[in-house]
Amino acid sequence: MEDRLWKAWAACPWHAWMKDQPLLGNIVVSAMVRLPMSITTRLLQPVRPLVVLPPPTVARAIRVHAAMSAGANIIQLDASLALRPLDEAIAIIAHEVAHLVEHPTGYPEQDDLRADALAASWGFGPELHKALTKDLGPAHLRTIALAQHGLSLMHSGNA
Repeated sequence: MEDRLWKAWAACPWHAWMKDQPLLGNIVVSAMVRLPMSITTRLLQPVRPLVVLPPPTVARAIRVHAAMSAGANIIQLDASLALRPLDEAIAIIAHEVAHLVEHPTGYPEQDDLRADALAASWGFGPELHKALTKDLGPAHLRTIALAQHGLSLMHSGNA
């Protein structure tokens, strides 16, 4: 059922760019279908739509013809996602979705740690850890925290 919901979402007119960039579109949909149903329900509610924009190097005007009194959730993709291994790219999308689900603290480092932990709790931990190790190094606070989060999940039986 989640596959069907996310594929219908991807077929919305403001996501028409996904037809021109199927690799990026596949990365996005592959991440979304792995989200828990409670998050899918929250993100696909009509009051605050989720819009994923293509990389800014793509010159395209996107119109959303809908009243958005509660705003919108928008994720702006980076073209470099298409150059990453698929599992890492999917985990990075999950991290960005986690930012939309969590309430910001006003402290970017803390917000990133919370988004990492939430994405890991959804099952994206190993892939996200791989991406963070590559991008930030094994000694970075986020990489270490995510590794510790994964260990705590394994010990609690939730992994």
